[in-house]
Amino acid sequence: MAEALIEAHPSNVLRIFEKMTDGRLLAGDLKRKLKQLATKNASAGITDANQTLTDLIEKGFITLSGSAKEGPHPRPNASYRLTDKGREFLRPARPDLADEQLQTQEAFILLQVFRAKEQKLTRSELNGRLKTRAAMGQLEFDVKAAPVTVDYHLAMLVDKGALVEEKRGNSVSYSLNREAGARTLASVKQHDGVSFTMTGETLNALIAAARQASPLPAALLESRAAEPVSPTNSRPLGPDAIADYVALLQSDLYAGKDLIPIHEVRRVVAEHHGAAAAGHPTFDPLIKQMRSEGQLRLIAISDNRDATQQQLDDSIPGMNETIFYIVIR
Repeated sequence: MAEALIEAHPSNVLRIFEKMTDGRLLAGDLKRKLKQLATKNASAGITDANQTLTDLIEKGFITLSGSAKEGPHPRPNASYRLTDKGREFLRPARPDLADEQLQTQEAFILLQVFRAKEQKLTRSELNGRLKTRAAMGQLEFDVKAAPVTVDYHLAMLVDKGALVEEKRGNSVSYSLNREAGARTLASVKQHDGVSFTMTGETLNALIAAARQASPLPAALLESRAAEPVSPTNSRPLGPDAIADYVALLQSDLYAGKDLIPIHEVRRVVAEHHGAAAAGHPTFDPLIKQMRSEGQLRLIAISDNRDATQQQLDDSIPGMNETIFYIVIR
């Protein structure tokens, strides 16, 4: 059988790339996978691989490198890679459900990962937990007939930084992002009609997550209640203010810890002084000045896999590194 694939569903072809860790396939591997796809969908109406790959390249869904400029696809010695545009094309559409139902579905999925051993589930394990009476009843999950609903929620949770997706071969797993995931879980509403059974250990962890979900430290909230502060009339942002915010974070959310994430300090600054004061042109030089004067110690991270993109963006860029933490002396 010739290398063939479904013309009407380019997403089937793009998903071959999506399953790869880096979205890349060499020509030989791609050719083999296209044959498997054609065999699996032999009755659906097919066209040749060359034309379909050509169309996907022209649309900007995949890119080609390392081969001759002419010849049928897949070309020998070529490398094909899924683009950001291709990933966006594959993004699951919003299910046709009420906003409140979508929110409770998301909350339920997040809770399943939170309760799992090591707070990690494979996709198949998650599907199993979504086949309970409550999940299929009040929450309207149907992992067999409508897996796209779960796809949608997982994509959203990964984008928010609440879950971390890990691909190994054909297996996909999702683990809770210790900070963002706990915050998200504590801030979402579970379905009123769904009952849960959990151990005391899990309940204690959930309570701890709820305590950490406050957008500002308790001491800072009390201060704001007593003396409201707005970005237009707050005290000038300087070393003393930064030191106070770091101390407040250390006394509440990060009690007993020696490292305070810079993105948390930036968030508090934005609450008190506005977005401009928390922006990189203003905030970053002030932090670096405090470091040069010996008021702060900063450290960078070399492994950023546990950090969300937003957290990295809200840190301080350095030379081939990301300055991520303030060290408490």
